[in-house]
Amino acid sequence: MADTVDAFFDNLGSSIEQHQGSALRILAVCGNERATSLPNIPTVSEAGVSGFFSVTWFALVAPKGTPEAIAFKLNATVARILGRRMSGINSTRSA
Repeated sequence: MADTVDAFFDNLGSSIEQHQGSALRILAVCGNERATSLPNIPTVSEAGVSGFFSVTWFALVAPKGTPEAIAFKLNATVARILGRRMSGINSTRSA
């Protein structure tokens, strides 16, 4: 991305290695607090955009009609891979 992008928003998981390797420069993080992995990088609010806050989230979805046992197995596998407890499955099915 060096010399090809003026500015963009991304999540740290995608950008931190490029920042550490000097391919790009992280100017600020979008949360309410500084990232523990980048303690010297200010929040956007600290950098001058008062009150700025943004959250990124990801979802894992399956086709309608996926058996609940498979959905629970996927949930458990992803939780294990991510190394954290997930809050559960939203098993609400649309008609």
